[in-house]
Formats: sequence, C-alpha cells, structure tokens
Amino acid sequence: MCIWPFKPKPPVPVFPEDKTGYTLIFYDEFDIPQVFPNDIYDTCEIYGKDHTLLGGEPPYIVWKPSQVKQEGSCCVLTNTLNNITGEPLIKAGEICTWPSTFITYGYVEVKCKVPPNGISNWFCNWLVGKTWDSEIDFAEFTEPDSTSYSVTIHQRINGVMGEVAHSVIKTGVDLSLDFHVYAVDWQPQYVRFYLDNKLVFEYTGANMPSMPMCFIADICVKPGYVPDGSLTFPNEAQIDYLKIYSKNKTI
Repeated sequence: MCIWPFKPKPPVPVFPEDKTGYTLIFYDEFDIPQVFPNDIYDTCEIYGKDHTLLGGEPPYIVWKPSQVKQEGSCCVLTNTLNNITGEPLIKAGEICTWPSTFITYGYVEVKCKVPPNGISNWFCNWLVGKTWDSEIDFAEFTEPDSTSYSVTIHQRINGVMGEVAHSVIKTGVDLSLDFHVYAVDWQPQYVRFYLDNKLVFEYTGANMPSMPMCFIADICVKPGYVPDGSLTFPNEAQIDYLKIYSKNKTI
C-alpha cells in the first residue's frame, strides 16, 4: 500500500507505531508492483561533484532506474559495474520522494536491510532540502563494516555547507544480516535519531534545519572507487517500508 499527497487516497490506516501529535502522510510497504521512476519517486541523480574520482572529474557513479525494482514486498536498490561507454564506472539505485512528498519537521521511519561491508557499498537513508541548504543523514554507512553507521546534520551557513552535528553509532552487530528500523525525529528544538525504536543520538544545538525536505535512500560504493577487484558486484539494499509523519502540513 502506498499513500501520497496531492491525489485521491484511501483512509490512512492505524498502526501501533503511530505517533501522538503526528500525522502519517506517506506510507509505502512496497508490496504492490511499481515501475520506477513514477509520480511518487524519482530514481536518478545527475553526476555529482561529490561523487567524483579522488582528485576531480569524472564522476565514478550514476544512479539509474534500472537499479531500482519492486521485488516481493521490498524496494530493492542495487549497485554494479556500468558497461556503457562514456558513463561512470558504477551504476546504482536510488529512490527519492522529490516528486511527491516534502515535510518541514516530522518523523521519518525506514525498515530496511542494508548492504554488507559498510563504506564499500555506502548506503544511506537521508533527508535533503529543496535547495540543498539542509541535510539530515539518519543512517549513513561510512564505516569499514556494517556494524556501525553515522548520523549527521548538514547546514549551509554563510554560503558554506558544513556539519552541524555528527556521531558514529557502534552497535557490535552486523546490521546487513537482517532488517532494522532506522528513524529520525526532526523538530525545531531537536533532532533525535533512532535504531530499532531506541534513541541513539540527539542534537539540540544551534543552526537547526528548518526548510522543507524530502526523503532519499541510495546505495553507492566507496569514494573514488576504481575497478580493482576489491569489491564484488552486484550488492543490494532492501527497503521493507517507508513511513513519513508530519507535525504540520506537507509543503
């Protein structure tokens, strides 16, 4: 079942996980076949300067619709080598609610099974602002293995995008072996990060993001990767569901 704004929709179901004071505005279990991209999700990202070979151009990765699929009751994102001449070396999967759903403050929850080997497959659940002046990474696998991940708040201050808060969450458990629930509660006074419904980090300082943001999940590879045999392909992330709650109206 998938619920999204700006279209006729069935009544929002009631879940034990519903949050007091929040409105569930988006819910997708990925159990109905979808072809990506669509009017709910975008799947592509222009080759970005943040994903270039170390030292500069050209980009080493491109996100393609071919790397996103609905399978069983999951959305599956994959990465693999790209054999198209003139394109980056790696092609990968991404979903983004840019076409349909933005929130300003709210609670976002994702149940997913992440790829193995941490930064080697660089998976992330995150929120990003309409003008990319704000970003909240609430499960970014930037560590050497998948027992740890990072949470980060980015904000553009005086024209410069930088980290406002950052923490590494060390679990001692290989999170790639099973599904886990990653969530963020973003409010004007705080940002709280959760793993399996347990608070793992809280930020209450200055420069809190305040612009409308959408949800993105993507799989990548380690920065500056060149095909040297150090990684095997393909790898995948499986998303069981996505829930987005708002504290106020959807922008």
